[in-house]
Order: sequence, then structure tokens, then C-alpha cells
Amino acid sequence: MMKRLVKDRSGSAAVEMALAGPLFLTLLMGVFVGADYMQTHNALRAASSDVAREVIVAYQRDNDLTTSQIQEIARGVAVGVPYGLDTDKLTVSAALSGSSRVTNAQEINLTYTYSMESFVPIVPLPVITMTYARPIFVAI
Repeated sequence: MMKRLVKDRSGSAAVEMALAGPLFLTLLMGVFVGADYMQTHNALRAASSDVAREVIVAYQRDNDLTTSQIQEIARGVAVGVPYGLDTDKLTVSAALSGSSRVTNAQEINLTYTYSMESFVPIVPLPVITMTYARPIFVAI
């Protein structure tokens, strides 16, 4: 009886899957979480570049924008297509710098803060707060 059990290979695939399956699923979820993190970072970076373009064009047309108007533009760009960030998790701030690093230019510091929550229901991950900041220089 013992020799027959030792030589019996039926069910070995199920045992291997039971041992390797959780590890494989954990690695797969890690890839999804990492991809979500990278997508959010790229969305914040690209949205801030789009806002910088819009603000610079507005200033070139002699349209001086207030910091609250810049914040609204930045929020609209980030939550709109193609970025689609969640407005409840997004904080935008725009502030005039005291002194500009560029001669004859005004420096506006744009900062996005986004709170990422885990989208994996069975693995409660901590909330990750991502911040992306960049200066916008406009000619005065």
C-alpha cells in the first residue's frame, strides 16, 4: 500500500498549485499596485505640465490669473480626460514665490497632493499620499 502511494502522481498538480498559487497571486497583486502607483505619478506629472502650458499661454495673452484661478484650472485638468483622478482624493495648491529664480519672470509653485487607497479588497494596504510639485515661470 505504501509503495503504491509513493508512486502515485495523481493530484500532484493540485498540491503544487496550492503551494505556489498564493505566492503567484501576491506577486500579481504587487504588479497591479505598482502599476497603479506609476500611472498616478505620471498623471500628476503630465497634468502639471498641461497646467503650466495653459497658464503661460494665458499670461502671454495679458490674462493675469490669480492663484485660485490656477488651482481651479489645475483641478479641472487633473480630474478630466485623460487623467481621471478622483477629485475627493486630490488637493491642489498654487502659490506665488517670494522671489523668482528667473530674471523678469514670476514664479508660481504648483503642488498636487493625491491620496491613493488600495484597490485590492482582500489586502488592506495603507493609504499612500503622493505629492508632485513644479514651478511655473511666467514673463512679467
